Amino acid sequence: MLNIPAFCTRLSFIALLPMLAWCTLDPASAAAPPATAYAHFMSDAGLNTDTAGAITRWTNQTGISARDLDRIIGVPKTATYSRSNGGGTANVVLLDGNSALWATATNWGSITGDRCVVARVRIKGTSNGFLFDGSTGSGKTRAQINSGNWQAGVQSSSSSTWTNSDLLTTALVANTWQTHLFEFDDNAGSTTVRHFVDGINVGGGGNLALTTALGGFILGANGATSGKLNAEVAEILVYNRLLSTTDKSAATTYLQDKWGDLADLPLSFVSATTVQNNRSVARIGIHGIAALGIVSSGNVSTPGYALAGINFDLSGTTDLNDISEIQIHASNSGTTFDAGNTTLVATLPPTAGTMSATFNRQITALSSWFWIAAKMKGSSTPGDSIDASITSFHLAGEASGSRFPTISTAPEKLIIDSLIYRTVLHAEDQDGVHIYRIPALVTTNTGTLIAGFDLRYNGSPGSAPDLPADIDIGIRRSTDGGITWTPMQLIMDYDKNAAGSSGNGITDPTLLVDKVTGRIWCAALWSFGNRGWSGSGPGLTPAETGQFLLNYTDDDGVTWSQPVSITTQIKDPAWRLYFQGPGKGICLRDGTLVFPAQFKNASNVAFSNFIFSKDRGVTWENAPPANPSGSPHTNEAQIVELDDGNLLISMKNFHPSKKRLWCIYSWDHATQSIHQGSWGTPWYSENDPTVQGSVERHRSVLDGHPFSALLFANPDSATSRSNMSVRISLDEGLTWPYKRAIDSRPAAYSCMTILPDGEIGMLYETGDTSSISDLTFARFPIEWITGTADSDNDGIPDFHEDATGFNKSNGNDALLDSDGDGHNNLSEHLAGTHPLDASSVFRIHSMTHNTAPHRHILKWQAAAYRRYRVESSPSLAAGSWQAVEGMENIPNGSKVRELAVEIPTGGEPQQFYRITPIQP
Repeated sequence: MLNIPAFCTRLSFIALLPMLAWCTLDPASAAAPPATAYAHFMSDAGLNTDTAGAITRWTNQTGISARDLDRIIGVPKTATYSRSNGGGTANVVLLDGNSALWATATNWGSITGDRCVVARVRIKGTSNGFLFDGSTGSGKTRAQINSGNWQAGVQSSSSSTWTNSDLLTTALVANTWQTHLFEFDDNAGSTTVRHFVDGINVGGGGNLALTTALGGFILGANGATSGKLNAEVAEILVYNRLLSTTDKSAATTYLQDKWGDLADLPLSFVSATTVQNNRSVARIGIHGIAALGIVSSGNVSTPGYALAGINFDLSGTTDLNDISEIQIHASNSGTTFDAGNTTLVATLPPTAGTMSATFNRQITALSSWFWIAAKMKGSSTPGDSIDASITSFHLAGEASGSRFPTISTAPEKLIIDSLIYRTVLHAEDQDGVHIYRIPALVTTNTGTLIAGFDLRYNGSPGSAPDLPADIDIGIRRSTDGGITWTPMQLIMDYDKNAAGSSGNGITDPTLLVDKVTGRIWCAALWSFGNRGWSGSGPGLTPAETGQFLLNYTDDDGVTWSQPVSITTQIKDPAWRLYFQGPGKGICLRDGTLVFPAQFKNASNVAFSNFIFSKDRGVTWENAPPANPSGSPHTNEAQIVELDDGNLLISMKNFHPSKKRLWCIYSWDHATQSIHQGSWGTPWYSENDPTVQGSVERHRSVLDGHPFSALLFANPDSATSRSNMSVRISLDEGLTWPYKRAIDSRPAAYSCMTILPDGEIGMLYETGDTSSISDLTFARFPIEWITGTADSDNDGIPDFHEDATGFNKSNGNDALLDSDGDGHNNLSEHLAGTHPLDASSVFRIHSMTHNTAPHRHILKWQAAAYRRYRVESSPSLAAGSWQAVEGMENIPNGSKVRELAVEIPTGGEPQQFYRITPIQP
């Protein structure tokens, strides 16, 4: 019986123990198994499971523990059924096509002579897969489903034989409980196979010219851990001998009498508990605050009830205005929350007091979790709390009504910190695309994020062919700072079936935002036939050379124009190839559009340069190569505008030093135009394993910031594409003293952008075993890179003292007024103003009053990327200041500017107002 407390307490963590209905066999209800088996696995004995009901070990019943199935692949679980031969319930092992159980040959041993495997199983569906196999290259004895038929046999020790076909025995009968007996008769140089189903010999023979042993044992897959089978297993016996006719009959009778035909048992409610973890989280994103865990018994294929709603409150949360939306997510895990791997079932606005989320979510697993999550606005201050208490929940169907979760330990909560937030936009072999590659990322004038990428449909694990191939260009959009993204949409796609096209692929997207008009451009390389990096040649036509394509959108990426080629405008006909970035282009302060580019000359030597447009993209011209000697070869560059108006290029190069190559393109900005510029002397700096990298301006004193900063991202390694990192330069790219690793795993290409609130957004390639498996988005404040160390304890972090030229070992400079504007350096740091510029000061410019309607108009100079709170007081007394409703969090954009708000008046005889900066 469920223990219902008389009152509701705060959330806490409690271990979730599944209450599984194990069945005890009546010895009189079934015959004993024949003789002593080499290994014997019974699903009604010897199964160990974790708190979520997943199997962690299947114990061998002969008493030899070394033969236990103790290696787990995927998540094998148990399923509960109703017995048709005597009542009660029984549990069987569920292999879902992605899981298996394994005993290595080192422990399990090897059967070198005659052998026999007997199993009571039900094959779910008709997909191919292995019921069992040996677990080593020298012990391949197995049975499998292949193209709707059973096959059984032995294979040689060669690694190439794991997926070979075996001897066909009989047609598969899916979704039916059967007893299968596989006999492998060793004949000193050959093996005879016999297959019995429910006691009847259905096929075999063959006299296979092998006597391969059964070394180790893997259930539900082949010995290479592939070919996994969707099946349910009640019991399995392995013998190191052939069975007599009497013993075969006895084994079949034993299993049939014991298990019979198991009927589906609907899931039913057992218990519920709550989970909440103390942890720090980023100020933006979707964060799971608390989870309701529900334990069920029965068969997962037969749902019997639903969760109809959850009651909870957000008491303990610092400021409900920091939350844009409360979400309820369904998941199969309660230990961690990942919005990308859950199902959204309900949303509601955050409110004070008890909140009720009403929905109807069918329970379909033995262990189900429902997370209360907060979608954040990004306005929280480090140290703020996000908290929740689940007070009750409601079931529909079986055992309907209100319930109370078990709660037993102290409450926990989330704490806002300057942390990184990540989400995987696309994983390998997801949504019909093998791999998304070549990231591009921009922030539009309206604040929308647009992520661009290749859709590489084909390839092997961790690999995706380049041109020529079937490749398209796609994008995804985010209007909430990268928390959620629209579905993928194609923006460049040519018919892969066109004769002679070799896939008609388009690759390497490079996005550019025109800051003047708001138009977003995309550049890409089109290969009709073999006209990619290796196959392109001299000429200008698609039949001769790869095409430099452009298209654009005027509605923030919702719709796109048809691509057009500008190859004839910019390519020397003698060159073998000319194309873009990849990554992103930039709009200079004077409005010039610039795409980084690369070309292979007539001698097939690779160079980096850029193209530019002075007429909003109507016409384009190219610049000279950044490294005209061609030694080393360079390509895949990115460009940033320096404060002096010149251009810094960052180039992938093929020099053995494994360092990044940099160069500056400059001209006299008073008397010359960009056409007349020239390149300086290139230099090497920062580890680079010959890979594309990303360079981006974070801030500039030209926009009123207290300092200028550039960012550079790439895999920080001289030996491998791994350890994706971001560096900061405070001297316009000459040195990069601040650095932090984004991801320690394999990683490759990247692209950065600055988000509307000043945080850094980054799209990059990474993966657990391959550098390109997952296309991941991350966002983080600059403090996540720099840290908040304050060596002299003067209130100004070390990074900001470095950036403004102060002494981070001398606390006295915080109290100085370096620019003589009446505010000391610490006050200017807290306000976000420039401590060395007397015109940069935080002050209210004016306050005027309108009589119709009655409004106060308050104006002040706002620092870039700062947020402000308008407060009022009737008396100026301490403790009397209150935030004006609706003006608790007013953001400013990327530049210093005047902000104005209208404050309605209520006829108060006296009211004072002040503006308070909110610390980032």
